[in-house]
Amino acid sequence: MTKILGGLALVMVLAVSCGGDSGDGGGGGAPGTAHGTVEQVHRRLYQTMCERVRACGPAEFAQAYPTGVQGCVDRLIQKDPPGQLSQPDPCNDAEVSACDFDLKNVGCDAIKANAAPPSSCTKC
Repeated sequence: MTKILGGLALVMVLAVSCGGDSGDGGGGGAPGTAHGTVEQVHRRLYQTMCERVRACGPAEFAQAYPTGVQGCVDRLIQKDPPGQLSQPDPCNDAEVSACDFDLKNVGCDAIKANAAPPSSCTKC
């Protein structure tokens, strides 16, 4: 259990270092432009990472987040600096998509080893 819960630190690092697209499919800017607030894009990327952590350790994840993925996402959003949540996210669509893709493909061994988030998420 400690290894999977330690992997949640990766999720926590994302609370400070990642952003992305809201994924709402509506009214975004032209391809390659940012079109969501920090909160919107963080929710998308936190969702991806929380789902990935849950897949690697469902029992441990359920114990840490009894309300599931949404509880994980909500907890991470609470850790974001409040003054930044309404700001535009710095990443464009391609950067957000790359980060999201890479988060979906983080290996369970990396999560258990508390690895750093993918480099594609650094700017966001």
